[in-house]
Amino acid sequence: MVQFIVLFLPAVISVLIFEAVSGKRLGLKNWVYSYSAFALLVNLIVFLFKKFILSTSNELLAVGGDMTPEVAIRYLVMALVAAVLTALVGGLLSRKIEFAVEDAKKQNDKKSDICDEKE
Repeated sequence: MVQFIVLFLPAVISVLIFEAVSGKRLGLKNWVYSYSAFALLVNLIVFLFKKFILSTSNELLAVGGDMTPEVAIRYLVMALVAAVLTALVGGLLSRKIEFAVEDAKKQNDKKSDICDEKE
């Protein structure tokens, strides 16, 4: 049970910080999308940090299906740091960068309307 908290709680914190920093209130669908993206990103960052920086990728994470308390606390601390940093970076970038996705068919219709008006 501890491993579920350790793996998935930091992503909840990331989404909450992301909402606060970006100033956007996410709907349920976007909240779930953001949660899953942050869960993947945070755990990937911790995994890569453990593997390449700490060189502890061979460390046992679970014994008998449960994380040991020492490993769980270490992983949770690293995941919380990664969660806060990714949320801050994502929130600040979302304030500065906006993406507009438009349907190509709608754009072609707009172009044909403009051409019709010129004639």
